[in-house]
Amino acid sequence: MNSELPEILQFFGRLHTVVLHLPIGILILASILEMASRFKAYEKLKPAIPFVLFWGMIAAIITAGFGYLLSQEGGYDGDAIWNHKWLGIATAVVSIGIYFFRNSKNLYLALLTGGVILLGLTGHTGGSLTHGSEFLFEPFEDKDSKAVFVGNIKEVKVFNQLIRPIFKSKCNSCHNSGKVKGGLILTDTIAIKKGGDNGVLFIAQQAENSLLLQRIHLPEEVDEHMPPKGKKQLSDEEIKLLQWWISGKAEFVKTVADYPSDPEIEALLKDKFIKKKSGIATVKISPVSSSKIESIHKQGLKVFPLGNESPWLEARLSDRKQLRKSDFKTIQKVAENITILDLGNTSLDKNLIQNINNFPNLSKLFLDQTNIDDETFQKINPLPYLEYLNLYACDISDQSIEHLKKFKELKSLYLWQTKISDEGINDLKNTFPKLNIINGKEMLATFANAQLRPPKIKSDSTMFTNQITVNLDLRFPWAKIFYTLDGSAPDSTSLLYADSILISKTTTIKTIAKADGWKDSKIAEETFISVKKRAKKITINTPPNSTYNGNGEGEKILSDLRLGTTNFKDGKWLAWQGKSVSAIMDFGTPTEMSSVFVSALDNNGSWIFFPKGIKVWTSDNGKNYKQVATKQFPTPTEQNPASLRKIETAFEKTTTRFLKVQIDNLGKNPAWHPSPGQPSWLFVDEILIR
Repeated sequence: MNSELPEILQFFGRLHTVVLHLPIGILILASILEMASRFKAYEKLKPAIPFVLFWGMIAAIITAGFGYLLSQEGGYDGDAIWNHKWLGIATAVVSIGIYFFRNSKNLYLALLTGGVILLGLTGHTGGSLTHGSEFLFEPFEDKDSKAVFVGNIKEVKVFNQLIRPIFKSKCNSCHNSGKVKGGLILTDTIAIKKGGDNGVLFIAQQAENSLLLQRIHLPEEVDEHMPPKGKKQLSDEEIKLLQWWISGKAEFVKTVADYPSDPEIEALLKDKFIKKKSGIATVKISPVSSSKIESIHKQGLKVFPLGNESPWLEARLSDRKQLRKSDFKTIQKVAENITILDLGNTSLDKNLIQNINNFPNLSKLFLDQTNIDDETFQKINPLPYLEYLNLYACDISDQSIEHLKKFKELKSLYLWQTKISDEGINDLKNTFPKLNIINGKEMLATFANAQLRPPKIKSDSTMFTNQITVNLDLRFPWAKIFYTLDGSAPDSTSLLYADSILISKTTTIKTIAKADGWKDSKIAEETFISVKKRAKKITINTPPNSTYNGNGEGEKILSDLRLGTTNFKDGKWLAWQGKSVSAIMDFGTPTEMSSVFVSALDNNGSWIFFPKGIKVWTSDNGKNYKQVATKQFPTPTEQNPASLRKIETAFEKTTTRFLKVQIDNLGKNPAWHPSPGQPSWLFVDEILIR
């Protein structure tokens, strides 16, 4: 079987999963129309039947063809794929017969009946390939793993009642007797013990060396991570159960009583088998109208329902370096419905922290990488339903232990890169035995060979008149930070960061993190501009959009040294849709210069793109201009997170009074964009010279 099909054929093969429901629906509709049309009240439906049969035939042929291509990729059990393939082909052939023999009464009815039966058999074998051969009748089987246990927790059967359900819900769709990805089958104990193409799945009593847990703990972006990105992931409880099972003897017939006593696991099992409605589940609340959510979106803030019929919302304010009280005021319109609040990596501080208390129904709160310290943390009220709290890289210590104990419903607490000691963690565990605390130490081995985060480049501003101090921050004490100041890519031979960096001229800092056993981080960079002289007057040839005109200041904001943020509605941007713009800068007197910086915004989801090109001219009199530079930039090939960039266009050093800068709009959204061909936006907030 050839697994190396050309990419285009692999693409069409995978479309099988998209179109397979078409012949089922269309041919069943034809059968219903045929039966209904035999009654006088529905005789008028008869002329529609040939049309429906024709498209049912086409859909069946296409689906069978795509399915054949998909089968060539491999990874399926031979007998199972053989049955499904030939049943699919038979369904397509019979659908052809149904259409062309529709005027032969007896044969037509026989073929139509046979086609419906074939549809059922083909669908069943297809479902078995995807979910396992027992999938259809599973609700009537294996009562052992589904029964709610109400007796002694010690009598719970570890594999059947704890581990097997995890495999079934999260793993078996790709690893069953019909679909054997990686040579691994997880539907019977013999196959589980055997493992797959990469070796045995686990080593009893050696959880840290077991392939199963190593793959689960990999970052989702890594191809080897399991379950694959996009599929439902394992919960913290499920991972803990797997680790406990393997750390024991990984037996298949033992009960909890046969395993070493573990108070944390026992508390988890009581929650699992003795269900009690508690926490946020006890709160009854009405959904928020879509118009109210849309009004929040229009103000540049992200609020999302947790499900189609769920009244609960998630508010995502992460990565806002200029978090404002007004941001909280906006989302407080739906405060009672917000149960997840993400403030990670924001400028949250002691002046903003008390706004959190206005959200009474929080169950998850992300405060990671913020300026939270012990004194600030005390200002958060003990939220009655809070189950998850992330304090990663916050400056809190054992002084916060007693306040943490007031959060009675906590189930998961992230303390990695905080100053809380082992003694403090033990104190919390003694108070809350079932509290899952992640402090980072156990993750060092787990995330071996994972990629480091890029260092953070911190400063008061990115523009200065005399000099500026820059700090590099990683919060990983075992990692080293290397950096360059000449625009070159940093490596292990570059400058090693030890303390603050003092900059007195326009400089681009590029930095990278490295550590033994970890993949190098991506390169982070930031340009700091020394502003010795600004244009006295800037004239633009095309007025900006009235909604984004710098709060009415117009071209004045292009040299006010107040940078905009990724929130394009912050009033610090000029913007043009589908249009380019030229700016003439008058410095008053001849000025020496060698490059121009354009500060721009990229936010593809909102149709905003960096410029596609920049052209520069100089003039001594403001009438006769000489072109001195032109620079083109590649069109993005995929959607990227919102980001800011100061784009430099260099030219030979010259002395001139007037500078003309043309900034070219991308024009239209690229073909890959969700709204291809629509006029794109260009956002600019500063034009400065070196």
